[in-house]
Amino acid sequence: MKHVALLLSIVCLLVFVGCGQGDKSEKATISESEKATEMAKEKAEETTEMAKEKAEETTVMAKEKAEETTEMAKEKAEETTEMAKEKAEETTVMAAEQQGLVDKARVTFESFMADKNQSWLKENLNQAKGLMIIPSLLKAGFVVGGSGGSGLLIVKDDKTGQWSQPAFYTLGSGTFGLQIGAEAAEVIMMVRTQKAVDALFTSSFKLGGDTSIAVGPVGAGAKSNIVADIISFSRTKGAYAGLSLEGSVISTKDKWNEAYYGKAVSPVDIIVKNSVSNPGSKALTTSVDMATAGK
Repeated sequence: MKHVALLLSIVCLLVFVGCGQGDKSEKATISESEKATEMAKEKAEETTEMAKEKAEETTVMAKEKAEETTEMAKEKAEETTEMAKEKAEETTVMAAEQQGLVDKARVTFESFMADKNQSWLKENLNQAKGLMIIPSLLKAGFVVGGSGGSGLLIVKDDKTGQWSQPAFYTLGSGTFGLQIGAEAAEVIMMVRTQKAVDALFTSSFKLGGDTSIAVGPVGAGAKSNIVADIISFSRTKGAYAGLSLEGSVISTKDKWNEAYYGKAVSPVDIIVKNSVSNPGSKALTTSVDMATAGK
């Protein structure tokens, strides 16, 4: 019996010791798990903080870039607006110049029509294919580079008999031989042939040569059998000037045409294609229409 009791005691002791080792092993496992969890938590918090800082940095940079882009766009818009304003002001000033010339051309034309010494021009106006009107042709010494002046061309439609919108030109020459003391002359050129009209549609051409020009007859009851392509009539302060324009150069004023019609156009666009118009020319064309009809 003593042996049995001793054996039972040893078994109990071994069981007790085994249970104690199991508890320690379980506790060690829990401790390692908690440690790993804590490290993962710290790592996640660290990653989250870094992501937050990065996001804030990106937001600040994006904001700065947006502000910079906005500022640049604002400056560009202001620059564009200023340029457009300057262009509009320049165009307005130029358009005023052209309208002034159109108005002066009408006054010059009506003055010639009322002049008894220019009766031949009035009586034969219906034969004209076109009219070049230069309200003020300055002699050498009053313009840089010799004599010259700005004018306009209107052409009659063969089908309707109506006169076209004006195209702007300049006429220049070394000298026109104005009377002593005269500073300027009014000039009207009657364009009588299609050849002369076509020549005027080029950017620049010289009067004379292939396109003939002659001084028109003056005086009440004047008669003439002139066969030139262009006949010129001129006056100085209301008196006959008798200018010879042969050798003079006629050139288109493209910038003036653009300013008056709001876009780049050629004389062909204005006169043949009728692609543009300006109501400011109505008084001129109406006056020429009436004179052509004998009214």
